[in-house]
Amino acid sequence: MTPSERHTFHFSPQLLGGVYGFTAAALFGVSPPLAKLLLPEASPLLIAGLLYFGAGLGLLAFEVLFYRKTEVSRRESSVGPADRWLLGGMVLTGGLLGPVCMLWGLQRLSGVLGTLLLNLEAPFTIGLAVLLFREHLGRRGMAGALLIVSAAAILRYRPEELRPDAWGFFAIASACLWWAIDNNLSQRVSLRDPVVVTRIKALSAGGHG
Repeated sequence: MTPSERHTFHFSPQLLGGVYGFTAAALFGVSPPLAKLLLPEASPLLIAGLLYFGAGLGLLAFEVLFYRKTEVSRRESSVGPADRWLLGGMVLTGGLLGPVCMLWGLQRLSGVLGTLLLNLEAPFTIGLAVLLFREHLGRRGMAGALLIVSAAAILRYRPEELRPDAWGFFAIASACLWWAIDNNLSQRVSLRDPVVVTRIKALSAGGHG
């Protein structure tokens, strides 16, 4: 074994997938409190559009300057005309309806409560995958989904408030449902180039915003 081989680490796809998923969740968790800071200055639709448009421009610059020159980009499957309906659904649900509902809900709830309620996206995604796309759900997955739904119910129940803001709660829950649909649609194009798919989604959603 050569010295270079001894120092080469190989990570399983499952481990890398978990790391990428955890990183995405962490970045997503940071965005609601930061977005809430912008709400007094502009409407939810404008903020959602600007956030996605900025992300799309950043991805476009990354794609042109760096990504297209890498070997990874040449191994990825290209996006084709057959994917347009899935991409359109992703833009509508995940790029427009989801962010606007989240920001509208954050106008009526605290940043902490709103961020915690966004965990409903996971059980909604699982439920749609099982009911509509016939995917298998094991016992651990079922237990995790039930825990998240139970926690959301506890957050919703606040007896110290005589008139809790139900609209804020349901707006956040609606955002989670739209993103759950987006997640299941995204899974159908998971074999396509992720940078190109995300760039198309971000620029399209940002342009409409």
